[in-house]
Amino acid sequence: MVNLNSGYGSMSKRFPHSFAAVVLAAGAIVVLDGRPAIAQVQPFPASFHTRRIATNGTSLFVRVGGKGPAVVLLHGYGETGDMWAPLAARLAPTYTVIVPDLRGMGLSARPAGGYDKKTQGHDIAGVLDALKIDKTDLVTHDIGNMVGYAFAAEYPARVRSATDAGPARPARPAHAPDGRGWRQHRRAVQRS
Repeated sequence: MVNLNSGYGSMSKRFPHSFAAVVLAAGAIVVLDGRPAIAQVQPFPASFHTRRIATNGTSLFVRVGGKGPAVVLLHGYGETGDMWAPLAARLAPTYTVIVPDLRGMGLSARPAGGYDKKTQGHDIAGVLDALKIDKTDLVTHDIGNMVGYAFAAEYPARVRSATDAGPARPARPAHAPDGRGWRQHRRAVQRS
């Protein structure tokens, strides 16, 4: 169950502990494995396949591999789904891992419009429809957090859990740009 109404820019998550444990443990192993950071892309396992999926007026490049319940990994700004290769390799034995390049990034098409997060959330729904997947877990980073939020807001019944792998939230000064406190500003924005 995803509660989209708690906190400014956040998704309150309620998810199975086993999934969270797998993601956190795999992420910790990938990050803390002791090797120096290198500036090369780790390939996805050979068991993954790629395809272009036509959805919502564009075409997304998608990597798919593994078996089990679905998990969608959404990348951040200036990145591609390639950033998820180490985690995807660890999740693939127990999850069907779906890693799209977001609209306009990586090997996905670059249409003239549709870069708002709501449209991109619909893109993800189209990918899942093409793969015949009803429900998924989400793991998101940076801009992917916003796309995942939009997807969860439009399709809450399709989201089993949402894990935020890194924030993409505005700084929260004491007052909103219009001089009101952030809570009043958020409520005003939600009503408009």
